[in-house]
Amino acid sequence: MGVVGDVKQYALDQQPTMQLYVPYRQEPWNYMTLVVKGDAPTADLVAGLRSQLKTMDPDATVSDPETLTGILEDSIQSRRLTMMLLVVFAALALVLAAIGIYGVLSYVVSQRTREIGVRIALGATRSHVLTMVLGHGFRLAVIGAVIGIALALFAGRLVSTLLFGVRPHDALTFGIITSTIMAVAILASYLPARRATAIDPMEALRQD
Repeated sequence: MGVVGDVKQYALDQQPTMQLYVPYRQEPWNYMTLVVKGDAPTADLVAGLRSQLKTMDPDATVSDPETLTGILEDSIQSRRLTMMLLVVFAALALVLAAIGIYGVLSYVVSQRTREIGVRIALGATRSHVLTMVLGHGFRLAVIGAVIGIALALFAGRLVSTLLFGVRPHDALTFGIITSTIMAVAILASYLPARRATAIDPMEALRQD
């Protein structure tokens, strides 16, 4: 009689249930699971195991040999596929967001060419113009991040069953994702901002 540690019998995300171990001679089955630990390749271990079993019982066979790594990967295969799809969609959404910010700022710069030219003619420095356009893009990113975080907090409960080892409202994960979005937004804003700093005040003032 004794007490052993908890074992995740069915799935990694399920809490261990009550288990009772009994001697094989007391309650025999027509099959059993044998766990073997070794440093040799899997094929060599299986061959050696089969050879040893034949010497002990000629009728014994080894069926469905698997590594613990393979069993673990199979247990989370469906979840991994789902998360990979979510990552792909998230990456596409990030690319679309960057393209959207770039397009909006490019349009803003083209619409405000005369204004920017006047600012430069009145003494505004290139760095001031750069900061102004980048600030506009940054504000767009902040608005989008706030809306995204609010939706993520709401949807966290819906995807909690797909997560393992991470809480639905993990602060570190939210911080990393938000920082990544802000960095992408600033990069997407940089090219239109640079274009704004290159505006010739005389050419801008000649426009109708």
